[in-house]
Amino acid sequence: MKKLIKLTVLACTVLALTACGNREGNDDDYMNNKTEPTKNVESVMEKIEADDELLEKQIEEFRKERDKDKYIKEEDGMIIGTQPNEEDYIKGFDEVRKVEPKLPDDLEEAYEEVERYLVEDKKVEQKTRILYYLPADPRVYKVYIDEDKGKLQGYDNENIIVMEYLDGDTWKFVYVAKENKEGQWKFVHDGINHKE
Repeated sequence: MKKLIKLTVLACTVLALTACGNREGNDDDYMNNKTEPTKNVESVMEKIEADDELLEKQIEEFRKERDKDKYIKEEDGMIIGTQPNEEDYIKGFDEVRKVEPKLPDDLEEAYEEVERYLVEDKKVEQKTRILYYLPADPRVYKVYIDEDKGKLQGYDNENIIVMEYLDGDTWKFVYVAKENKEGQWKFVHDGINHKE
């Protein structure tokens, strides 16, 4: 079981890192973005959220595409995942992702905590090719710009990681965080956003 967890964690780490390589534009800009939102992220988010029905359809199309064989490969017994470019499905997504902080050096430990929670605590039944993914819903990135961080109140942006998973028929988000840069990642919240 521990070996399977390690393989999945490694696969998700590769997914997070290679997802950027599958995107158009400058990868350095994406990987090294700042913790402060760009000036127009809030207006872009308003445009994205203006048609909720359309947004839900775009997210669903992206998730279906992401789970296709062409984005999931097995090499040397290890599952490697990439994903389509979110911007091809949801205009403005690249701008919204700029509020996400630079990936931490201990990203693998954050993913291990997500995995631990989903497998050991939640005992989630895996219905997708990979147990958890980078969020496909741009609204989840509000945790990095909202003054009221809800369940993540008190944590700095660079100490928050969020991933999505399928719980039955509902997509949910797992938030892990740590007190400071040297702290250990711990499960903080599981829900439909950072407040519920």
